[in-house]
Amino acid sequence: MSTLPMLRVRGPQADDDGEDTSDEDKEEDSNPNKDTHAPLELMTEFLRAEMGHDYHLAKKLCQMILIYEPENPEAKEFFSLIEEMLLMEKAQNLEEDDDESEEDNSESEGESTEDPSEESSDECEDG
Repeated sequence: MSTLPMLRVRGPQADDDGEDTSDEDKEEDSNPNKDTHAPLELMTEFLRAEMGHDYHLAKKLCQMILIYEPENPEAKEFFSLIEEMLLMEKAQNLEEDDDESEEDNSESEGESTEDPSEESSDECEDG
């Protein structure tokens, strides 16, 4: 199993004068060059899903992070690794399904040679 990269969680950025730039009073569109960061809650949910091996949810959350931060190198790397993990899971599930269907087929062939229901139906009609 491959090791996953570390995802850096960025908090609110401070200006040179020490003011918090994540202030909601400022207009979002006032500075088009302003870096947009994914919400901390989104990052936390992503990490929780990743650590809990819920790769479908982690992929969706990672896509959302990439909407906020399209150039986030960690999110990009995680996204490709998550897709790889999902493909591995899918392949493993297909193998398990094939094994189960082969077992079911061999069991059902042995059971189909005998049919005890025909004998018992005659006995019920007499009573």
